[in-house]
Amino acid sequence: MTEPRTLFIIPAYNESANIERVLQELSEVARPEEILVVSDGSTDNTAALTRRQPVALLEFPFNLGVASVMQAGFRYALRHGFTAAVQFDGDGQHVPGEAAKLLAALAAGDCDIAIGYRSGGERVSTLARHLGSKILAALLVLLTRRFYRDPTSGFRAFSRRAIEAFAKNFPEEYPEVESIVLAKKLGLRIRETPVTMRPRIAGKSSITVLGSAYYMVKVMLASLVIMLRRY
Repeated sequence: MTEPRTLFIIPAYNESANIERVLQELSEVARPEEILVVSDGSTDNTAALTRRQPVALLEFPFNLGVASVMQAGFRYALRHGFTAAVQFDGDGQHVPGEAAKLLAALAAGDCDIAIGYRSGGERVSTLARHLGSKILAALLVLLTRRFYRDPTSGFRAFSRRAIEAFAKNFPEEYPEVESIVLAKKLGLRIRETPVTMRPRIAGKSSITVLGSAYYMVKVMLASLVIMLRRY
């Protein structure tokens, strides 16, 4: 039986303060050829610092957003024969060792997507994110008839089936929440797994209360479109 191969996809936008440490930590659980950094139009030294490491790098000429980054990552995974993928933040919030929990959920065979949710009473990074997550969780209950503890979590593992599906169709605007709706539409199975997360290593979140409100309205509309669209 062929040994499963996992690709760690790291979306990175202006993460020069974090990317070296993230790659160093990730090297403890993954080989260099299993790590892909996608510099999403970064205007700092993110790409240059990544080139110092023996990992794969894709560079976008300008900022396209997480959705484009992840779809590029899924297509890279298919081209290079990976059987699973892990979405891993470039800001240091995700703990490399916790990825094993997500991959174990995939290996159990009862899900195509494993979403890591904050366990142990950990607080989210901002009040805006906390409130937004609660509202979006309520929206997902209406659209998918299921409650998700942390629908905006970007710490996820994907099976080969999910990789193939999302390489073809992936939400363009707000992928964390919309991809849950799309997964249900495509018949992909989702499982939530408790993981430990931490505050970003350096820098600060760009999410504000006003931005969060705008984000939620857009997500609601986009999610409704996904439910009505034929795939």
